[in-house]
Amino acid sequence: MDGRLRRRWGERCFLSAAGGGSVFGWNVVGSAAMEDTNQCRRRMRQEGGGSLKGGSPQSRFARIARRGGLLAAVGLAAFCIGAQAADVEWIGGSGSWTSGANWSLGHPPVTGDLARFSVASGSYVVLVDTNPSLLGIVVSGSAAWTWTNAAATVTSGSFGFSYHNSSTGTWAVRLAGPGGLTVSNGLLVLSVSNAFSGVTSVGGGGTLRMASSGALGATSNVMVGAGGMLELAAGVGAVSRPLMLSGYGVASNGALRSSSGTNAWNGNVTLSADAGIGVAAGTLTVGGAISGPGQLTKLGAGQLTLNAANTFSGGMALAGGTVAINGENRLGVTDAPIFFQGSATLLGTANITLSAGRTVTIQTNAVAGFDGTVTWVVSGPIVGPGGLLKKGSGKLTLAGANTYSGGTTVSNGVLEIGNGGTAGTLPGDVVNFATLLFNRADAWTYAGSIGGTGAVIKAGAGAPIGLPKQSA
Repeated sequence: MDGRLRRRWGERCFLSAAGGGSVFGWNVVGSAAMEDTNQCRRRMRQEGGGSLKGGSPQSRFARIARRGGLLAAVGLAAFCIGAQAADVEWIGGSGSWTSGANWSLGHPPVTGDLARFSVASGSYVVLVDTNPSLLGIVVSGSAAWTWTNAAATVTSGSFGFSYHNSSTGTWAVRLAGPGGLTVSNGLLVLSVSNAFSGVTSVGGGGTLRMASSGALGATSNVMVGAGGMLELAAGVGAVSRPLMLSGYGVASNGALRSSSGTNAWNGNVTLSADAGIGVAAGTLTVGGAISGPGQLTKLGAGQLTLNAANTFSGGMALAGGTVAINGENRLGVTDAPIFFQGSATLLGTANITLSAGRTVTIQTNAVAGFDGTVTWVVSGPIVGPGGLLKKGSGKLTLAGANTYSGGTTVSNGVLEIGNGGTAGTLPGDVVNFATLLFNRADAWTYAGSIGGTGAVIKAGAGAPIGLPKQSA
């Protein structure tokens, strides 16, 4: 037997380490990683810390993912299937689904069969000119694929759709059925609305690109693990699904990424570990609440708008672009730190006071920008080797004991040192092209130099001692 056709009797468990070797351990040629039910359950308890007793394969997988980490933060996918299945492989080039010459058995897969696309190279277009009902679909190898015909529907059973292919695949056919979708290598583009209801999981270097707001069908569990990326293409619009994130995505572009345009993720987001959200260009609005123990990192040059009261506890990091907020609670729990890892901006769309327990760290070669037409008050300390940039026509008040050493630039609006009390410092030198306001009630010493052409104002009962002459 050459492996093109294998018949499976009884309940079996197909296992796969995401990102490695085989897809679900079921190779076309050679030994397949098949285990009986008891072996499967023991393996799952060892690998994922869960149980396979009771419920559908999808609900079992969801429990394992929650307990053991998404596929080993996408580490292990498991589906136990009770069926007789034929493994039917596509052997043609480009062509129609219904042509028997394109399939290893001389006819297309029938109800309950597994359709496999595992060509090593090339680029192929498959016209799905029927409405097949399958056990599942497996794509592996390195070929580029396009499945086309938006009027057709492929119904996938309990095995689901597994994509572990190093090249790009474009799925432009409606996908329905109880099966889930797993992407563990390469890029899979979903370009039409779907109706499948199983778990969607991405990891191991795989990218799932949504080119339609309905691409995820009726799935209620979307999980992106280490090395995986869920990407919203330009013009997708609003997506409402619960989402679990960990990791920073392919090439550190974000576990969740918006490529361009104006998109929104309105479902709640759980950071199961530190995770990145990337906005390459345009705006991505997260309208759902973000929770979990992880740190959220903003990646890319675009704008991320956070619209909900968030409770994630690992802190907020800005590596680039802009994060827009209208309240401090958009940044997670009150004492969670803020890290500027590059030249990035916090944009306020309402008056915002950052609590004294929230430390702002500006890392090496980073610039922390504060922008908006509103008033910012930073009550806690600003520390680190980076610099501070005041942007926008509003006011930024520094009310903490600051020690950052990268200098300060006032490009617009008002930078206020102190808030009428006895706290608030300005470390190092400042270049002022707008308004620099000293507002403390006590006498204190400012030891830096002031450059630029902006105004310097002394307010409050006290005044800086030894205020240097301003230089142009």
